[in-house]
Parts: sequence; C-alpha cells; structure tokens
Amino acid sequence: MSEETQVQLDQTLVNGAFGVFIESEIEPGERQAVESLMQRAPNYSEEQYRAAWSTVRNLFESACRLVFRWSNENSVGTTFDLPDTKGVFLQQLAVMCGGFTQEQYDKALEYAFEKTIF
Repeated sequence: MSEETQVQLDQTLVNGAFGVFIESEIEPGERQAVESLMQRAPNYSEEQYRAAWSTVRNLFESACRLVFRWSNENSVGTTFDLPDTKGVFLQQLAVMCGGFTQEQYDKALEYAFEKTIF
C-alpha cells in the first residue's frame, strides 16, 4: 500500500470519527463511539478507531479551551462572528490539531461557542 493510500485511509477514519462526534446530541463514550465508527469505516483495528476518536475529541476540547480563554479575555457582551473568516482561532486550532478541513475547524468552533459560552 502506498503512503498516499495510507494517508487517505487515515483521513477517512478521522472524518468518520468527526461525523460520529458532530452528529451525536450527547458526546458518546469511547466504546460507543468506536462501535459507531466501526460501522461507518470498517476494516481498521480497534487501536486505530480509538486513536481517531481521541484525535477528534482533542479538536473539540482544544476549540473549547480557546473559546473559554477568549471569553475570559473579553468583556461581557463582546460578540464573535462565525465562521472565523479573520482566522482569530483557526490558525491556533490548526497548529494545535492539524489534519482537519476548514469546515471541520469551523464546526468545532461553533460547537465550542455553544458549549462554552451559552
């Protein structure tokens, strides 16, 4: 298998884990997430499923930390428009959690604003 194919498979798995996270009303535990992911993207090892889930959880947790920090540094009533077209958070998030698409970073930030501030 070529390196390019392996990277594509890894991205497919991470995209699947992202879908499981974003489509869940309540964040599933690792076991439930892995089971859902196994149905979405079969033929990976359990270790790979857990790693993909951990990668996606890290993205959302990092987004929440950035938004929480921003909310503490700005006065009450300060607003922030999504998507982050000026890259206020996107650059930091991409450095902290590389390998996601612009749309995925935007969704993680949207989630973070909903969960952290409201």
